[in-house]
Amino acid sequence: MITNEPDTVGALSNHLSAKMIVPGGELYENDDWIGSLTESTIEAFNADLFFFSCSGITAKGVSSVDMIRANIIKK
Repeated sequence: MITNEPDTVGALSNHLSAKMIVPGGELYENDDWIGSLTESTIEAFNADLFFFSCSGITAKGVSSVDMIRANIIKK
């Protein structure tokens, strides 16, 4: 599991049988890690299944509340 959300790390850290990877970077508004370090870490992995959070989903794609978070979603 890879997550950039501190709440997810706290909630699942004692309940996972698999490893958890936190990509690091800047802690943004205490909600998630963002920035170039986070992006390069995410790019280093390939996943068969991927879950992410976003602000909205339409037929044209996903959206975010700001460009900083949108860059993480794009990775």
